[in-house]
This record gives sequence, structure tokens and C-alpha cells, in this order.
Amino acid sequence: MAKKNNKAKRGIPLTPKEFFMVVEKNRTLLILFFIILFFSFYALYKSYWFYIPFNDIHKFINFDVVYYNLKLLLSFKGGYATSLWAILVFISISTFFYWSGKLLLKWILNFNFPFSKLEMFACSWFLGSWICGMFWFFLGTVGLFKKWIAFTLFFTGLLLFVIHLKKNINKDKIINLFNSIKWNMELLWITFIISVIFLWVSQCIAPYNYWDTLTIDMALPGYYVAEGRFVPNPFHIYSYFHQNNQLLMVWVLLVNSKEAAYLLIWGFFVVLLLFVYGWISRIASRLAALCCISIFLFSYLGPWLVTYVKNDLQLGIFLVLQWWALLFSFRKYSQQQSDTINWLFLAGLFSGVAIGHKFTAIQSVIITTGGTFVFFFYNSSKIFKERVLESGKLCLIFVSGLLISWGPWLVRTALLTGNPIYPFLNKIFNVNPLFPWHRDHPGTYGLIQLGFSGLLIYLRNLSQFKPVGSLGNAAIWWGPSIWICFSAFFCFFKFFVKEIRWITAIVLLSYLFSLTFTIKPPYHIGPLFFLFCCLFGLSLEATWQNLKSKFLKSLTILLVILNIIRGISVSNMLRMNYFSNMIMFIGSPIWHFMSHTPGGVDFATIDEMEWMHYLINKYSFEEDRVIFLGSIRPFGIERRHYWSFELDKQPMLYFAEKAKDAIDLKHQLLQEGFKHIIYDPIEWKAWINNYTVNDPNHHDYKIEPADLTKIEILLSQHTTERFRVPSGRLIWYTIKSNPNELFQSISFELEDVYKYPFLYLELADAYSNNGENEKSIQILELLNRHIFQKSLAHRINVSLGLAYFKNNKFSEAIPYLTKVIEIEPNNSAVFVWRSRAYQQLGQIDLAVLDLTKAISLNPNNSDLLMERSQIFYKQGKLEDSKRDFEQAKLLKD
Repeated sequence: MAKKNNKAKRGIPLTPKEFFMVVEKNRTLLILFFIILFFSFYALYKSYWFYIPFNDIHKFINFDVVYYNLKLLLSFKGGYATSLWAILVFISISTFFYWSGKLLLKWILNFNFPFSKLEMFACSWFLGSWICGMFWFFLGTVGLFKKWIAFTLFFTGLLLFVIHLKKNINKDKIINLFNSIKWNMELLWITFIISVIFLWVSQCIAPYNYWDTLTIDMALPGYYVAEGRFVPNPFHIYSYFHQNNQLLMVWVLLVNSKEAAYLLIWGFFVVLLLFVYGWISRIASRLAALCCISIFLFSYLGPWLVTYVKNDLQLGIFLVLQWWALLFSFRKYSQQQSDTINWLFLAGLFSGVAIGHKFTAIQSVIITTGGTFVFFFYNSSKIFKERVLESGKLCLIFVSGLLISWGPWLVRTALLTGNPIYPFLNKIFNVNPLFPWHRDHPGTYGLIQLGFSGLLIYLRNLSQFKPVGSLGNAAIWWGPSIWICFSAFFCFFKFFVKEIRWITAIVLLSYLFSLTFTIKPPYHIGPLFFLFCCLFGLSLEATWQNLKSKFLKSLTILLVILNIIRGISVSNMLRMNYFSNMIMFIGSPIWHFMSHTPGGVDFATIDEMEWMHYLINKYSFEEDRVIFLGSIRPFGIERRHYWSFELDKQPMLYFAEKAKDAIDLKHQLLQEGFKHIIYDPIEWKAWINNYTVNDPNHHDYKIEPADLTKIEILLSQHTTERFRVPSGRLIWYTIKSNPNELFQSISFELEDVYKYPFLYLELADAYSNNGENEKSIQILELLNRHIFQKSLAHRINVSLGLAYFKNNKFSEAIPYLTKVIEIEPNNSAVFVWRSRAYQQLGQIDLAVLDLTKAISLNPNNSDLLMERSQIFYKQGKLEDSKRDFEQAKLLKD
């Protein structure tokens, strides 16, 4: 038997007899584990498999697109310059993250690092992100959001990166690295994961219509940059909240790279995966680490978090880091080592950073603080009173770290409002809201509201891709792999060491406590990731080491691989990645492949917003202010501005309530510096009808008809309409200081039309339909001077041919109509238009030929036959004319 034990210690698989002896001891767990494995396979089977968007792929894989983007590459136009600049900004900022975080980590831990290099890198990077965020916090507080500071830091970061690269990387090291590579399945797996992660970098340039990004997470940084300082917007309650992430976005906007904001989110995601891989590899195995990373990487929640500029991912990361540091402090305490307090302080620091990213972290931090006290109290060998004192002192170390990282936000909010956690718990702090619309809006997705039935729906949705029931419009879920994660964690929990069991209990309680307030999965990414990713890896390793079953090991790995295949074949995932990757690597501006990015039913689309904001930035003065009416998505505007959060009062209504009439309203706005109005008529109408776009809650403001009348009179009598998008969903008004004030007309230049070709094409068609053919031709000729892919160029030729025809410039119309016919030889309408152009130029024979071709393509069209009959009659071909006339009459009858 001793021989068998030696085999087990060396990790050699047990014989069938020995294996069944182990099964006998763990029969209940194994039966449960295999049952849940079966449900995991079934859930994968029932999920969406192998939807390949062939239409999208065909759209890109053709010679025309390749040739088009090769020309863009040679001229360094399109997305190449933008992408390169974003990558340089990301490298510079990441360098600052790493070096500043590493210095702080060394100081806290006294140069004692009992963890892997990957963990060291990740912790340094994450800590540095907080340090840099605080740096911009203090700069913004004193009004130093300046471009020259941002660019100075950018070039300094690049210089540090080059110095570090030169110091640590040389030719010999690279050669030795390649020579040491031995390809096996594990290395192929790692290569595949790295490839997927780096392909996702392309998503940074693709625009997404997620409301929070456009109304909060990128809108607020844009507001601060326009103001030049860190000041709240009274009409946006979120500007009073903690905003670690938004301050980092200020940095990238100051260096003119909104794409780098998406890259930073991608960076947080990648560094998190590196951290987990280093951690699980150190305490378990590389194979277990690969499994748990793969599970999360190809869940639905993982790609969602890396796609949008949000703060949920960062919140989850710092909660995971908090529990990771607590694990070290618990272990150090059990071993009676003096550096327990160092790790406790670090854990507290991570807790405060998490709350600084989002208030929802506070629920987990409360449970974690209480759990920390209980651990020290329960595991102490002292008498009761000394236990309490010791546990309290150790918890104070944790809280001190928490207050250092959270403190600046508490002080700022207290100075602004009198309540350090405004607008929450105002009654306790005896504080009235600064404005009537500043309220703690009730949640809709908490167990308090939904009850036990809501919990059942939540558990069901957690393993699906299409949520149902009352949570149908909650955000993204985990997916079918939650079953295997849960089974491994639940069934083999007893194999964990004591400290991990304590941390697991704390995390689980944090998760359950958070569910009482909200059951949106992105809000729980910290507990979800720790329980069903990190502990999943530990559970797999514990299972494999204790049962020594090749079959069980192969089965779990097979399930992980199937989950990967399912993940990359889900329609939305594949289309999104393929689309953004093609745009990234072929260099085309994204607008060249889409006419619109949806903004919602009847609401202005994202490209329409960007277009409008671009024109205002170009044709307004720097000192002008902009007020948004209806629209709540101001991202991209570079002028000082006011807009509202969807449940807050609209700023225009606020001024209208104070004004006596429309003239007084105009004077108030001008006195405040507001010169321009961006008006979304449909969204404004929805808001005054007590409807909000992104939330099932409704505002309950009493809106007086007299105030609406003031706004209507202001728009109709005291402003000039400067520009309107073709759909009419966004209108730009400029307030007139006096009735005779004139403004610069909007002209369109070569580079303008290149950025938004589809929108300018729509504008040209709108001008043409309104009889303004000269304006239409001007825009179309600008478009025609650019290099576009064949499909877009074809549409431009169609519009140019028709615009010249309508403007009676028939000789100019014919070449463009001919180009259209070369692409669409079976389009009868184009032959008709060219025939009529030939008729106007007196080239009757050519006109008859085109009309004959049109009739052959559409032989049942009596109008075409009648038109050719009339031409024959004028030519004196009476028999031909009579034949066409009779045939046309027969078709009509």
C-alpha cells in the first residue's frame, strides 16, 4: 500500500482498483459531479451553435476590398493612423501604470514578493492605474486638465518604455526564447488564447451603442475635458459619484485618442487574465489555469466586459485583488508571520479602489470587512477579550488602507454636498439634495423587489444567452459553462486549504448580499469571477490530484474545449470580432462599411451624433457653450455643455421654469454662455411624456405646458437652424443675439465627407429630392474624389448620375450612369435614365437602344413601351410606333 501511496504522491494515475477505492470514499460527490457534467453538456447542446455570418464574411472577402485597403495602406489613410496613435497612447499609459504601481507595491510589501512574476506585473499595473487616476483627480480639482500636461506625460511614458525595452530585451534573449520553445498541446492552447486576446484589440475602434458608455463613461470625461477641470454637472447625478475609471478616460481624451479608451478596457481584461494564469499556475497547475481562463474568456460575460467602456470590469478586478491579498494575510496570520499587516493594508487599499470605481462594491467590502474580523477572532488562540482587541486592531489596518484609496472621493463629495456618499443616506447625514432631481433612484433588479421568483429567474438566466422574464432587459449573463464551474467548486470545496475555504465563504456571502440590491451579472463580476473562474481552477486541480482519473480529467477538458468552440461560434460574438478585426487590419474607417450604427428605435444613431458634434466643434467658437435638448448622449462634443442623465431634469426645462417668457429664456441662456442647442425631437417628446430610454423607471417631474411653450417659441423665433441630419433626428440651432444676426454657413470639405461617406450620401440625396441639385452635386463630387470600396463608389455614381440629370446637365450625367450600368447590367431603371439623357442631347439612336434594353429587362412595363412608341413616331417609324402602342395598350387593359 505504501508503494501505491508513493505513486499517488508522484502524480501517477492509479490502477482501476485503486481508482474505485477512491470513488467509494467520494461516491456522493462524484455522482453529483457527473450529473452536473451531464447538464453542462446538455446546456452547451441547447445553446446557439455554429452560426457563421456568411453574408458578413462575403462582404469583406473580395478583391475589391483588399485592393481598396491596400491603396489606403500605401497612402497611410483610413484607420491606420488612428489605430497606431491609440496603440502608442496605450503603451505610454501602461508604462506609467506598471512603474508607479511597482514602486508602491515594493514599499507596502517591503520587497517581499511570495508570488509569480505574472502576479507581480498584474498587481503593479492595477495599482498604477489607481495612482494615475488619483494624479488626474488632484490635477482636475485645481483646474489643470491641460493638453500640454497630458502630452508631456505621454512622451515621458514612451521614453520610459523604450529605455525599459532596450535594457531588458536583446537579440540573444529572443533567440534563446525561440530555441527553448517545444510545441505541445498546452503551448498550442496558450497560443490560441493569446491570438484571441490580441484579435479583440481591434474592437477598440468599433463604435458600440451601449447607453452607459455614451451617457456616462465617456460623456463625463468629455465634459471634464471641455470644462478644463473636475467639476460636477448639476443635471447629471453620476458626476457626483466616484469615478476612478472616468479620470483615466480624461487622460486619453486629452491626447486626442478616444480609441485608446477602449484599448485601456482591453488592457484591464488582458492583465486580469495574466494575473489569474500566474496565480492558479503557482498554487495549482498551468493546465488548471488554462481551463479557468478559457471558461471565462469564452463566456458571454467576458467579451461583453472587454467591449464597452464601463467600470464594472475594474470594480470586479479590485474585489478579486482584495480577496487575493486577504488570502495571503490569512495564511501569514496562521503561520504567525509579522507581515500579516502589510497584506491586510494592501487588501484594504484594493477595497477602496474598487469602491472608487463604483458604489456597488461597497456591499462586498462590508461583508469582507466583517468576514476578516471573524476569521481573526475565530483563529486566535487568545482569551475572548484579547481576541476582540486583536481582531479589531487588524481590521483597523484593513480599514486604513481602504480609507487611503477611498478617502479622496469621500472628501470631495463631502465638500461638494455635505454627504460623503451623496446622494445615498442623505437623511443620516442631515443633508438635503442640491437639486430636487438629485435622488437615489430605486433599483429594479434586486431581490428586494423581485423576491424568490426573481432569484429563480436569475439562476436560470445565468446559464443562458437570452434572458427571460422580469430580467429580460438586464445585461449580459455568464452562459452554459456556469454549470461546470459551479459543480467543480461545490463538489470539491472540502479539498481546499483552510484559508481558501474562509475566503470562499466571504466571497459567497458578498455575492448573496449584493443580490439583494441588484441581480445584474456585470455588477457581480468580482464574486462571479472569483467563485466560478479562480476557484474553478483550484477545484479542477484538487479533483485531478485526489481522484487520479484520466477519464475525469479528459471529460472536464473536453467540456472546456466544447465551451470554447461554442463561444467563438455564437453569432454575435463571431460577427462582432470578424467585423472589427477586418476594419482594424485592413485600415478602413468603420463608417465606410455601414450606413448607420443603431441608436434605438426612432432615435439618432451614433454616427449621426458624431457627425453633428464634429460639425459643431468645427463651426463654433471655443468660448461657446452647447445645451442638449432631448439628446442625452453628448460624447464627442468639445465645447462646454450641459446635458442630463435620463432620470434627471433636462437643463433647458430648468431654465424655462425660471424664465418669464421665451425672450427671457433666450437672455438667460446667452448670459450663461449657451449659444448652441442640439435638439433631438423624438427623444425630447419621449422624455416629456415620462418615458426614459434605458431604464424601466420613469421620472415624475411635473412639466408645465407654459414652459414647453417657451421652449417652442425660442426654437421657432429666436434661433437659426444651422444643420439637420437627413433623418431629422438631430437638429442644430444657434441662438440669435439680435434678430439680424448672421452665421457662417456650413460648407463641406474634402476630409469631412471622407469620414462619414454614407451620411453625406444621404444628405446629397436629400438635397436632390428637395430640388437643391447644386448642393447635392457639390457633396457628391467631393465624395467622388476619394477612394472607396466598389459598393460605396457605385452608390455615389448612381446619385451623381441622377443629380446631374435632374440639374439638366445631361452630358455630365451619362458617364456616371454608364459606370452604374457596368456594375448593374440588369438594372432597367438606369437604362431608362440614360435613354432620357440621350434624348435631351438629341442622340435618338442611342436613346432607342437603351430604351429597348430596358424593355427587354422589364417586358411588362407599358410605360416604357409607350415612351418608345412616341420616339418612333417622331422618327417617322409609324409601324414600329403602332406596334409598341398596341402592345402597351394591351398590357394596360
